[in-house]
Amino acid sequence: MNIYKAFLLTAILLAFDFGLNIGFSHLVESYFESKDSLETSDLLLQSIGAIGILFTLFSYFLVIKIFKIKFFGSNKTRNVSYIKISYLIYIIVIAIGLEFMERPFRDIALILDKIQNVPIEAYYYYNREFLELLFLAISGLIIAPLFEELIFRKHIFTKLREQYSLNLSIFISSFCFALIHIPSYRNLLPTFIFGIICCLIYIKTKRIIYPILLHFTGNLGWVLLMIFGEKYFRWIYKLEFGFMYWVIVLFGLLIVILGMKKITTANNV
Repeated sequence: MNIYKAFLLTAILLAFDFGLNIGFSHLVESYFESKDSLETSDLLLQSIGAIGILFTLFSYFLVIKIFKIKFFGSNKTRNVSYIKISYLIYIIVIAIGLEFMERPFRDIALILDKIQNVPIEAYYYYNREFLELLFLAISGLIIAPLFEELIFRKHIFTKLREQYSLNLSIFISSFCFALIHIPSYRNLLPTFIFGIICCLIYIKTKRIIYPILLHFTGNLGWVLLMIFGEKYFRWIYKLEFGFMYWVIVLFGLLIVILGMKKITTANNV
């Protein structure tokens, strides 16, 4: 695989997934826009969430078919045969560190307000509906960890590595991975960094299961914070992006580095 093909694959995936989901969402919302009943609201949420998941799966399978992607060869059994517990512990440490380390990217709008001396509004906890959480969980805990890691690490990174240097292969595959998270601009740099980390873990362990587990663990933390994280977010925002806030960010960075160091210096699996 060359760089052009890597970007083409990413563009096709993004176009179908984003395009189909946005188009369907607008279609359904316009159909129900004059109806305000709770039953209609639930039906709208069910329609957008369920069909959105199907569109995402369709987009991945379409890309797999177009590019004739095969994820497993003769070493299939070795790749999934067992999980080393010490690696799993390091992955949990990295996932926790990433939550703290990435906070400035997610809080960028509020940080800019702080710099400009704009009064920071109190944290508002958005109580999501069960169906919304269910669809987010399916997408974030099953579809994203499995398909994104298989395509962007197992396939794109591995194929790029056959033609290019290690650093360039990591950069391109991670950049492509970040692009599919458009239009969330605040998520572009965190996902790019996350992609690099997953590549490094994959290189060291030679098993795609570990990047998948890191992806799952990180997204699990995200889902749990949406459900139970009100106190955590209120505590973070009470720091008003002062000294202690940045100490926490630095702490996150340090434990990510620690977890990565442990994985990269551990004995081979």
